[in-house]
Amino acid sequence: MRVLFSSFDEVPSFKGAATHILGGLCEVIKTHQVNLITLGTQPIPSASNFTHVPLHIPERNYFLRGQLFRKRIAQWLAVHAVDLIHFRSPWEGVPAIRSGVPCIYEVNGVPSVELKYYYPALPDSVLAMFRQWERYCVERAVAMLVPSTRTKSFLVNTYQVDPGKVCVFPNARAAIDPQRWYPESEASHLRGVYIGSLSPWQGLQWGAKAFHKLADRFTLDVYTPAADTTLRRFARRLHRLGLEHNIVIHPAKPMSLLRQDLKRYDFALTPLLKTARNTLQGCCPIKTLDYLCAGLPNVASDLEVNRAWIEHGTTGLLFEPNRLSSLHSTLEDLWSSRQSLPHIRQACLQRAQKIWTWSEYSRTLSDFYAELRPAMSQSPQDTARALVPN
Repeated sequence: MRVLFSSFDEVPSFKGAATHILGGLCEVIKTHQVNLITLGTQPIPSASNFTHVPLHIPERNYFLRGQLFRKRIAQWLAVHAVDLIHFRSPWEGVPAIRSGVPCIYEVNGVPSVELKYYYPALPDSVLAMFRQWERYCVERAVAMLVPSTRTKSFLVNTYQVDPGKVCVFPNARAAIDPQRWYPESEASHLRGVYIGSLSPWQGLQWGAKAFHKLADRFTLDVYTPAADTTLRRFARRLHRLGLEHNIVIHPAKPMSLLRQDLKRYDFALTPLLKTARNTLQGCCPIKTLDYLCAGLPNVASDLEVNRAWIEHGTTGLLFEPNRLSSLHSTLEDLWSSRQSLPHIRQACLQRAQKIWTWSEYSRTLSDFYAELRPAMSQSPQDTARALVPN
């Protein structure tokens, strides 16, 4: 089957989206011909059944960049024949649906929920426009993939979509290193780690203050792809809190390199905030799976999307969302129970064994493509003439 996989994300990159996309295609390309079109400047080397077309769009304005990406996708589809389109956002989704080719809409997040955290002054009319695009894609896609049951509920409740049309494909994991040796924690402090972006809903900038009175016992290394304004703002906050030596910012690393580094830490942090993005829309944090594979106890907010992977007292400690005092006291509890960390690490590794590998994820996705053939043959071919939002 000829597949176009298109996403308004930069690939390759250190962000979870790129990990998800490439991990999800590793086995698909053995049975399907895949054209991958993303943002980016570095093409992934072509292989049998696989071609990557990175679109370099230097436009800094998010909305103008999205419109240019949409135009490029439409131009590509005008001259290339494919049997199936797999897309991840309305930017590429609208021209995909308009092409009349059967489509899978993979919903990891929707702009109508997430954009307001980046652009607080965004008018409701713009969010309503995105909701219209999202509904258009949801209603006309032959199937949807989501990373969590929470995201499935969001789609069913928000767009009144048939639940049978939405399939849950949780994120997957890399290989677990069989070496299970960890250095003993120094009695003087515990070493924590955070991997990921500084997006407002991630909660790291909010949670930094909880370390203020624990600076004599805790350190935290932050590996983030964030840059420019967001990174400088976070650095200034750490300086104001007097934590610049306890919470240290590092550039993002490929997980292939970071995996060994993770073994020198005592715990990991996932302080997701109680926001519509995390509680209404839902997510499946790849960082949490990486922590489990490294045997790292996770200090995380007590949200459904975290409870799916973390059992309080067994593979981590959960604190009350959006309450700094709860995060602070949970870190205190971690310090008091630090002698039990080796047992928690083993529980994390056992939990990780139950998570899909990317190869398993990708084989399931490949089978899913094949199973859609009957639905594709019944898909209306006049979709291109349907009313398309501007």
